[in-house]
Amino acid sequence: MKREHVEQLSKVYSGDQLDEQKFEKSLGIYLKETWILISEIYNSFDKSDFGIGWWKSYENLSFEQRILISDQLYQSIYSIQSNITEAKLHLIELLGEWEKENRSYDEGVQYNKGQFSIKHPLKTRPLDDLTSHMADLHLKGFLGSLTAAIDCMAAVVVGITGIRLEIYKVGFSELENHAQSKHFSYGNKTQKKVFEKIDKIVSSAGPSGWKRWLFDYRNMVLHRGRRIQFTQFDGRETGVLSPKGEEIIRTNLLRSLVKDPRLSNVESMRKELANVLTEHAEVTLEEILRSSIFLIEEISKELLLVWTNRKTDHKLIEQPPEQWPKVRQDTYDFEGFSPNTLNWNVSLAFANETVLNRIEVASLADKDSENWKSLDKKT
Repeated sequence: MKREHVEQLSKVYSGDQLDEQKFEKSLGIYLKETWILISEIYNSFDKSDFGIGWWKSYENLSFEQRILISDQLYQSIYSIQSNITEAKLHLIELLGEWEKENRSYDEGVQYNKGQFSIKHPLKTRPLDDLTSHMADLHLKGFLGSLTAAIDCMAAVVVGITGIRLEIYKVGFSELENHAQSKHFSYGNKTQKKVFEKIDKIVSSAGPSGWKRWLFDYRNMVLHRGRRIQFTQFDGRETGVLSPKGEEIIRTNLLRSLVKDPRLSNVESMRKELANVLTEHAEVTLEEILRSSIFLIEEISKELLLVWTNRKTDHKLIEQPPEQWPKVRQDTYDFEGFSPNTLNWNVSLAFANETVLNRIEVASLADKDSENWKSLDKKT
């Protein structure tokens, strides 16, 4: 990683050493509004009624659906911060790898007798090739983590606003498409207002098309053939000659990301040979992280209002059973490559208070596990 990031991570924590979010705060990615909403959801858990306690008033929800939707809602919003943290760490490592590659090209451009030539660094061992591969890995990780955070937010929107989509597999694009389709005809005033706010938040979070570009780029690096990457050499004269009498030019690599990641190479190059964004890739990635955090925090504030109003008036929005249409009990045939070679014993386990509370709220503690056995009898 770059020296500035090493120095940032080397500073002693200030404030409360027991603060669970001190790491995120030190990196400047603490999701304050999201954590307020997390606390509100967690505080609605009920060990007696199970799941979110006040959801018991929704008679259309079965016991199992209430527990499953409640826990998935909490798990989804809790995972947002983890994904944002991972995105930031991938970005830090990516910028460090790019800086290493820059240094290897310090004397990459040479000028002799009116001709420029590029001298690629000699790579004699696998370690010499590692930098470019690690950069690609961290770019992929950054995009995957960032879009995962936004997709998790989609599940939170579904859970809090009572949208009739399956909460455990919904994504942000599916959520937006649903809100714009005829299937959203059931939407009441509160639900429709939330989506109007979300549209405005997306628009104000960054320049036009920023979110679509992010998800298209994610799809390209994770699911599609990857586009050709163009790198520009930026050189400056030094007046220094090499032993061969060639003028040495100090070189910097200028990286840009592709402009239309949804297009294939041929489709893109028909428009322009190097169809790239005309800004440093570092700027693009740092700003799109900021845009994503802004999106998440602003939606969290809007959802907190809906949550508070629903607790006061349970009839404001009905929690739909479509969010968990079937309690899944099927298992995979896959048993591993060497089954039963590990002596796995879960008779005793340790967990933090939050996890233990979720186990009780989900009616999974020994004293309440009988509640689920009625489900087994049904099937």
